[in-house]
Amino acid sequence: MAFVIVSAAGVLSGCDKSQPKGSVPLVALNSSWVPGEGSLLDLPAFRAIEQRAEVLAADRLHARQILLDQILAAKQAAKKRELERALQRFLAARRRALALYRAALRRNAIATLEAKAKQKAAQEEYARAKAEYERLLRVAPGTECSLPEVRRYFQCHGGRLPG
Repeated sequence: MAFVIVSAAGVLSGCDKSQPKGSVPLVALNSSWVPGEGSLLDLPAFRAIEQRAEVLAADRLHARQILLDQILAAKQAAKKRELERALQRFLAARRRALALYRAALRRNAIATLEAKAKQKAAQEEYARAKAEYERLLRVAPGTECSLPEVRRYFQCHGGRLPG
């Protein structure tokens, strides 16, 4: 029996001279390792072990698939959480930027109103100073125009100095 196992191992490892090196001999699935013996599938004990192994393999495959699904779900949940965090960070930054923008708009509006008020005050001061200057340039007709003939001839009336 040991010889059969050793020779089978030698054949599988490529020690058989009739086969090319490194090739594995093709054996039918329903045959035994030992030529002439029946297949192991014919034995009820082997079939019971095989059926149990198939059930265990199916259970392991199902458990593995569940684990892979859980891993995938965890990855997707982590990605979703990260996207939510990024969205929250973006929205917080947006709120801060909008608050700064609105504050700048308020400051600008206040500065504009102050500038307009200052400009209006300056224009009023200018108009008052100009009116005062115009009043100073105005002269009444002289004493020579007190005579009606002279007043008619020279068309005397109040006026202003050239300037």
